[in-house]
Amino acid sequence: MNKIFVYGTLKDGFPNNYLLKNKDYGKCTFCYNARTVNKYPLVVATEYDIPFMLDLEETGHCIDGEVYDVDNIMLKKLDEIESHPRFYRRTPIKVMPLQTDDDSIVECETYLLVDFNPDLLKMKFIKIYQNSLKYVPSDKRPQDEIIKYIKK
Repeated sequence: MNKIFVYGTLKDGFPNNYLLKNKDYGKCTFCYNARTVNKYPLVVATEYDIPFMLDLEETGHCIDGEVYDVDNIMLKKLDEIESHPRFYRRTPIKVMPLQTDDDSIVECETYLLVDFNPDLLKMKFIKIYQNSLKYVPSDKRPQDEIIKYIKK
């Protein structure tokens, strides 16, 4: 099994969480809520409310999200949904489980936007993605919407 930290639309109660619950895409088990050990910039951009966690450690905030154990079949589906490695890159990070009595640190992976337009760093950094009311799923928005947010 592979540990994956999700911070945006894949979280429970958000628009893409249904993917993690779909047994046709593989096995997935919720582990715990967690926070990144290192700070990252998390922004919500585009008219479609897409969350981007940028690959720039020690800038921004420690990010709250969820950790799941996923099998290789589910991991392949998540890579597809997250356009890994074209836009987001599945990257090893460290997280701390929340609501536990110990200070354990867990290694897992998450999807970071690695080759981004520096203008994203001018946006407000958030600690937790909470509002997905304007989010539009990728199959209902123009292809490659995030290209303009990738460094040219």
